Amino acid sequence: MESEYKLDYPIYAAESFTLNKKNYLLTVGGGGPAGYGVKNTVEVLEINSSKNRPRDVPAVTSVAKYDKLEDQILNVHYHNQMVALGEGSRCRFFRLAEKSNSKNQSGVKKRGKSESNDDTKTLEFEDYGGIDSHIATEGHEDPAMVYQSCTWMVPGPGGDVITGGTDNKINILTIGEGKDRARLKYSIENAHTKDIVEVTQQGPHLCSLGRDGSANIWELSSSGYTKMWSLQEQFKFENELKEPYKFIAAKFFDHGKADRPVLLITCSVPVLSKTKGSSYVTVWQHDDKGADGKFRIYSNRCIGQDVGGLKISTRSLDVDTKSRLLSIGFTNGEILVLCVPSLEPYFKHIPKKNQMNVTKVCLASDSNDQPVVISSDVENCLRVYPLDNNYDGPSNKLIKIFILITVLIIARVVFVFLTYEPSIASETTTTETILHSFSNDLPNSIDEIKTEL
Repeated sequence: MESEYKLDYPIYAAESFTLNKKNYLLTVGGGGPAGYGVKNTVEVLEINSSKNRPRDVPAVTSVAKYDKLEDQILNVHYHNQMVALGEGSRCRFFRLAEKSNSKNQSGVKKRGKSESNDDTKTLEFEDYGGIDSHIATEGHEDPAMVYQSCTWMVPGPGGDVITGGTDNKINILTIGEGKDRARLKYSIENAHTKDIVEVTQQGPHLCSLGRDGSANIWELSSSGYTKMWSLQEQFKFENELKEPYKFIAAKFFDHGKADRPVLLITCSVPVLSKTKGSSYVTVWQHDDKGADGKFRIYSNRCIGQDVGGLKISTRSLDVDTKSRLLSIGFTNGEILVLCVPSLEPYFKHIPKKNQMNVTKVCLASDSNDQPVVISSDVENCLRVYPLDNNYDGPSNKLIKIFILITVLIIARVVFVFLTYEPSIASETTTTETILHSFSNDLPNSIDEIKTEL
């Protein structure tokens, strides 16, 4: 059952998270500088049951909202109750705090009831300040065009945040302890020739994407960085059409096993507008024994077999480590979910004719811990779909048909072998031979008989 919920602001980024056994969706968006009429908002929505839900209960319920930001919010990342987002050229930080609202205002504990029954908890955004992350240099033609374009919070005790901007620069920040304690650790200047559109990190590895379609791999440390490789060097030899491709989304897959190489998932589309090429989803594996620590292709799926010539929407990739699934959205509203790392198909949603371009897709769980996939579009709509295994893919169907035909052929051969009786066949052959020989000895006509007489 598809469920729809409309927000009062454009949705530019979204991601799911779980806090105290409740499942939420974090969304950001807005209209930009003051005067545009749409508030710049960061919001937390609780995901309600996706099946057998009463009609008067919405797909999601807003539980925390902050709309006092001064500039447009295009990106956000959540980790361990901390939220980092790009507000124009600044990186802003918030902490999601649980507040207890006691129903027993007298302060006297009622006999026979626990404190947990007397209290209800709500979520609130605590402002942790911010820092100027990507600002225009002196003499820049249009300072308003320089802003923070992507954000990533580094898991772990360090409290580091990685940002990318339209100044072609990557910053490594640290939040610090308390409000307005953030500081810049170091920057990667000219990381790409155009805007940085995405950064994703696992351990010492950082993958960054540029608006020019490039994808670079970096190795980070406390003292600085080293550029390891560019993924184009490998990918251009793998696609069948030998035409230029650009990377539009990337996420590391944390399999949680220290003895196994790191996995990176990317989405790429053809550069040319008129092309027979299709979009690709690729799983890369870090090759410890390769030259210069390069990544090699582990699995690669041309999804033209699933969606034809549709292109993957920019940054619409989401990866869920627990379920070992990834989701991607397309320009017509279609959604595809694949298994990781095999890239075998799992779920497919074909949209209505009037459904709009998907801007983001998230894998999540509802209030009953049932898996769901959530999409947002350019009409500010959130749509929640139960994540059922409803799609095997055309490749799997062909394999099943081939196996069925093979089984039928084998069954036919076995049947013939079991019903074959050599003795009867031999007697039949001998009798036919004798009769044939006898018939050859007989005269062919009455004239032959008269001649012999």
